[in-house]
Amino acid sequence: MPNEEYLNESLRKIAKGAGIGFTGTFIGTALGYLSRMIIARFLGASDYGLISLGYAAMTIASTLSLVGLPAGIQRYVSFYKGKGDKGRIKGTILGALKISCPLSFFFCISLLLLRRLDFLFIFPTQ
Repeated sequence: MPNEEYLNESLRKIAKGAGIGFTGTFIGTALGYLSRMIIARFLGASDYGLISLGYAAMTIASTLSLVGLPAGIQRYVSFYKGKGDKGRIKGTILGALKISCPLSFFFCISLLLLRRLDFLFIFPTQ
């Protein structure tokens, strides 16, 4: 019976975590949709298109700068937490920061330097 009680407790923790994750995702999606409606309402169609292009470029740059680290951090932090190795947890997080921060800085500078080149290809002058 103690094994069954442990499984029930684990299942409750998993369900609670999934519920929190789903709620957070739903609220984030709703707020994103609301913000886009407000931007479109106050800026108009042409300016909203420019905002969407900028958002797309920012999303691509952020995805490239993270290089899959969130999944790796989640896996290794939970693994080392199960083993009780706090030093490796700290090392995993610091290592991820040492990789993602310079990449983020690089892509930020790249987007700033190349911000006018998109108009050469997307909106050529006639």
